[in-house]
Amino acid sequence: MKINSDCYYKWKKQPLGRRALEGVHLKLAITRVFKVSDKTYGSPRVHQELKSEGFVVSRKKVAYKVKLESNGK
Repeated sequence: MKINSDCYYKWKKQPLGRRALEGVHLKLAITRVFKVSDKTYGSPRVHQELKSEGFVVSRKKVAYKVKLESNGK
């Protein structure tokens, strides 16, 4: 597949969208809570901490992100 390089670099320079930024903020918050707990909190407790901080996110999404974090990704 051939893509014009001008179009590619124009696309790459675009700022992150709202959902992408929310994902970055969520990942940082999960990482922070997980590390503060010395990696002992599971997803239910991490979810509870995030909820108390005002994040609106599902338990399943937190469980997935905690799993990725505990695997070092």
